[in-house]
Amino acid sequence: DHDCAVEILTFEDEQGQRAFNHTASHILAQAVQHLFPGAKLAIGPAIEDGFYYDFDVPTPFTPEDLEKLEAEMAAIAKQDLPIERFSLPVEEAKKLMADQPYKLELIEEHAGKGEAISFRRQGDFTDLCAGPHLMSTGPVKAVKLTSCTGAYWRGSEKNKMLSRVYGCAFPKRSMLEEHLARLEEARRTASARINEIQDQMRSCIQALDRIKTANAPAVSTAPTTRVAPVVPAAPVAPAAPAPKVSSDDVADEISQNIEAIIGTTTDTAPKAAPKHPTANDSTTSRFASLNLQFGRNYDPTSRR
Repeated sequence: DHDCAVEILTFEDEQGQRAFNHTASHILAQAVQHLFPGAKLAIGPAIEDGFYYDFDVPTPFTPEDLEKLEAEMAAIAKQDLPIERFSLPVEEAKKLMADQPYKLELIEEHAGKGEAISFRRQGDFTDLCAGPHLMSTGPVKAVKLTSCTGAYWRGSEKNKMLSRVYGCAFPKRSMLEEHLARLEEARRTASARINEIQDQMRSCIQALDRIKTANAPAVSTAPTTRVAPVVPAAPVAPAAPAPKVSSDDVADEISQNIEAIIGTTTDTAPKAAPKHPTANDSTTSRFASLNLQFGRNYDPTSRR
């Protein structure tokens, strides 16, 4: 009954994508209620690159469960169920969500702030929700449930551990396949990087072991010779002490390994860098941040 502004959003728009993913999370919750009727619903927001929904179930979902849920989600989307928004007074909202304890907690919270108690309904499923959503379930053509992890209700370890199901959704199967391919490539890259970091850390540990071993007090291994009392024993020359390993040398080696770990280089530093760097030198900042211990707090500005 009054003028308004209308903006058309698509999947390419950030807000449009959030509405799309939020709708996918509700489709997941509806699928869970179909296949696991005793499940209690918590929250299911849209997030970057997808969505998640937290459920209170007797046992965590298995990979086989996720496959079944994906199939049920596809069936719900295929029905192209209209999504209806409506609001209720607090007491009526509580009656509607009487068997959902997490929703009742949220209703109390929203009511205490004077906020509207709004819902979304699609077919036989109704959820407490402020939106936004798509007009129907039909556009959600491709879904992948990527993992199931544990998550405390409200993020507090004092609360119950829930089962959080992550997923991603797209309007086309080809877009989902491209997304999954990117995730797999990122996983391989991360795995290779982790292996590289582990190798560099082992090198750091070996360098520390060398300085500890080389600088340990020398123990003489010369054999004891028994001689007659009338013949004085020839003095045995003390064993030559093992060469000391400079903390500077080991620090430099560890610094090089740390540079490799954190992906930094000193290629841009002056070619004739001073032997004793200043407090602003990158080595100082690296050791200050990592706080490596050489029996004391190591300060590269006070090398000896």
